[in-house]
Amino acid sequence: MSVPFVPGPWSTLRLLSACGVVLVLSACGSGGDSSTMVVVNLASAPGDAAMAAYVQAAHQVMLSAKDSMNNHYTFQLDQVPGSSTTTFNGMANVYSLTDTVTLSQNGTVIGNSADTSYALLNPVMPLGKVNSTGIPYALVTSSTPIPGTLTAGSTGSFDNQTYYHDSTQTVIDALESSTFTVTASSPTYLLYCIQSVISGTTAQGTADGMGDSAETDCYAVTAAGVATVKSVSITVAGGTLKFE
Repeated sequence: MSVPFVPGPWSTLRLLSACGVVLVLSACGSGGDSSTMVVVNLASAPGDAAMAAYVQAAHQVMLSAKDSMNNHYTFQLDQVPGSSTTTFNGMANVYSLTDTVTLSQNGTVIGNSADTSYALLNPVMPLGKVNSTGIPYALVTSSTPIPGTLTAGSTGSFDNQTYYHDSTQTVIDALESSTFTVTASSPTYLLYCIQSVISGTTAQGTADGMGDSAETDCYAVTAAGVATVKSVSITVAGGTLKFE
């Protein structure tokens, strides 16, 4: 769920690469119209304000999928904001959000991971994220503010990150580049999606559970500025699972 600050792509990546599984969660399409009714999808919604509110609230997401062998998977994401601001990489007044991911196959837990993402607010500015073990340790090297208003059809840059083995920042694990798209999807919400590509994974990065991969995290955002996780798409080593 990065990452993008929320939900943070490599918390899921570490879990999935360890389990040899890849996730794809996709958003549901809008309903069809009738011969006497025209459905108009929402074309704009609050952007930065919606995501700022999102990262300051707790969330729990449960999704499921089946693979080609008819195995049933569940993906649980629990997100808990920090109780107060903190300091990250020398910056004060930083907000945090801890993501705990649990993956189960046929009712048996096969992996879990916890990561904390850090950001400034007003506007939302992602700073980095750290696994609960301290390995790996990611720093955002550049970022573009989330638009104040999300408009269907718009695209742009989100951020770039460098993953290190640990907080000493002496050994690089991998690089990540992220972009965003906004899509009209429903009369009640639009989709704000962040596409992230991890590349250049080093030998140390592989040892730390990382790998070259791609992920798309989508949020449904209403006209009132309420954002919820709608989908997460992850591709690792050519394998996919679709969670809904």
